[in-house]
Amino acid sequence: MVLLDPLSLKGYSDRASGMKLSIIQSRDDVENLRYSRRSVVLSAAEYAAGLQFSRVIVAGLPHAESRAPNVAHQLRRFLSLLYLGVSRATSSVEIHTNDEAGDLPDVLDGALRKGVVQRAR
Repeated sequence: MVLLDPLSLKGYSDRASGMKLSIIQSRDDVENLRYSRRSVVLSAAEYAAGLQFSRVIVAGLPHAESRAPNVAHQLRRFLSLLYLGVSRATSSVEIHTNDEAGDLPDVLDGALRKGVVQRAR
C-alpha cells in the first residue's frame, strides 16, 4: 500500500496490527524488504521510488482544501506522488479515496468521466 500523505503512515500501520506488515518509514527501510517474505508493504510514496510490486493500493490522499496556500505547488506535488504510487504496480492498481477527505481530486474525477478508471464501491 502506497500512501500519498506521509502523515497518515502511523494511522494506517496502527490499524493493521496483527498483519504481516513491512513498514517503510524512510529510504533506509527499503533494505529490510530483502529479508521479508511475501508481506504487505506499507510506505509513503516518496519512499517507494525504485520499487515494483505486482499489486499496488494507493491510499492516504491528502484532504482537499480549495483555499490552501501554494495551490499550484500542492497540485504538482499531489500529481507527482500519485504518479509515483501508481507506477509502482506491474499488474494492477487500486486507488482508495475517503469521502471525509473532501471531493474526489479533479485528476481522478476527469479520469473517471473519460473511462480511464472505474469506480468500485
